[in-house]
Amino acid sequence: MPLFGIDVSGATVDWAKVRASGIGFGIAKATEGNGYTQAQIATNLRGMRAAGLIPGAYHFLVTDRWGATGALQCDYFLSKVGDVSDLIVALDVERERTLDPYQPGIREVRSFAARFAQLHPNHPLLIYSGSWYWNSPINPDTRLHFYMDNPAGSDLGPLWDSFYVATYGSLAAIYATVPAFYWTQSLYGGWTTKTLLQFTSHPTVPGVTGNCDASAFRGTADELKRFLIDPSLPSTSTTEDSMTIITLDRTGYPRVATFVGGTVTGYSPDGTTVHATFAVGSTATCTGTASISQDPQKAPNGTFRLIGDGPLANHYVLTSTCTLGPATTQAVDCTSAVADAVAPLNTKIADLTTKLSNATSRITVIKGKVAATAADVADD
Repeated sequence: MPLFGIDVSGATVDWAKVRASGIGFGIAKATEGNGYTQAQIATNLRGMRAAGLIPGAYHFLVTDRWGATGALQCDYFLSKVGDVSDLIVALDVERERTLDPYQPGIREVRSFAARFAQLHPNHPLLIYSGSWYWNSPINPDTRLHFYMDNPAGSDLGPLWDSFYVATYGSLAAIYATVPAFYWTQSLYGGWTTKTLLQFTSHPTVPGVTGNCDASAFRGTADELKRFLIDPSLPSTSTTEDSMTIITLDRTGYPRVATFVGGTVTGYSPDGTTVHATFAVGSTATCTGTASISQDPQKAPNGTFRLIGDGPLANHYVLTSTCTLGPATTQAVDCTSAVADAVAPLNTKIADLTTKLSNATSRITVIKGKVAATAADVADD
């Protein structure tokens, strides 16, 4: 089970109850633009820290059309949250309906990120968005920032991706319905992995009155701190350099693997990864299945298929990325095998035939002797 966290804006939260429910981190809205502060941000940060959660704060980015550059917004955000040394710091990049038709674009994102890196050069900046915004094409008529058109962004910080399932209930119950490919597909901006996955906007969480979203991190609390707060923290992973293959079953293989489409990540036991984009219905040879466990930042745990050819040759892919056809029927030339099996029988038959011939000859001789004896007896 991953480490769960929630993010809130205007909800009232009893962070002690949230922590008691097993949630490990929280991220609260702090500011928007360069003039709005969420009234509960200070209370939320105190509550998270007191309850023992990993605390976080996010800024909602707006267009710089009216002078609110990303850098100015960064300064405003930092002035409201104070010390960020123990905080997950996130930049929320998405559409704000009240700002139609102008929306933030990559210019504002890079301006904010550059200013934050200048002031906190060793602190990661988590970029929050979704393919529905970042990967949308630019409007050819207005060229406004309503759309992002998938600009590069992976150099700015780790990705916090929004990709929801339509289920309700507790975090564990909702997460159990999240398909494995949610972690590996619908990537954008040059990111090859998702550090956080926001998988629902309507969980039931003890201690939360109002709306909140929930996210997952596939790792420990210490690893989360290392990835999103202080990269200098020592790694606690024991299998960071490679995957561990638990079982490999080649029964019934090779098989034809048909990909569901999109970008598929292939994982190798030496820790390397490759990415390949497939049209729906593309095929490759699958030469085995395996249950694999490894460092959660290297690859997801689960059931994989070993691909035998194409761009993912000799790499494992999650079973959710492709389906299998029937086992391949291979023609086998049995001539040599039959000849080898029959040869000893032919030798035995030849030997028996010789012995039978010899016995027949001896019987003929005996019959002649019997007949001669009978004639002699008759003459007497």
